[in-house]
Amino acid sequence: MRRHIPSLFIATACIALLASPALAQSKPEARDMALLGYNDLQARSAYQPTIHEQSGRWIAYIGHHGGTSEIPKPLNTLTGAQEFNGTSLVDVTDPRRPKYLAWD
Repeated sequence: MRRHIPSLFIATACIALLASPALAQSKPEARDMALLGYNDLQARSAYQPTIHEQSGRWIAYIGHHGGTSEIPKPLNTLTGAQEFNGTSLVDVTDPRRPKYLAWD
């Protein structure tokens, strides 16, 4: 019997894998899954994505480490300020078109 993995889980796994700059530079390999959507997360490294349903939408909370030695405080394109670590909120209700909502 073959199990079906929800597309939301697959989208989360893809976002987590592709959010890391080191992984994004290598050719990704996949087996029994396909990339549905992508968000560059403002080119920040990411860890521990968590998805929760809120008012009928699925929101991914994605933690970020600080910047790199070249860019210690990456630019937050939502606020125009340079910031260290934090959390991105991404609406993944439609995994083919994830929407970057906020940075906290």
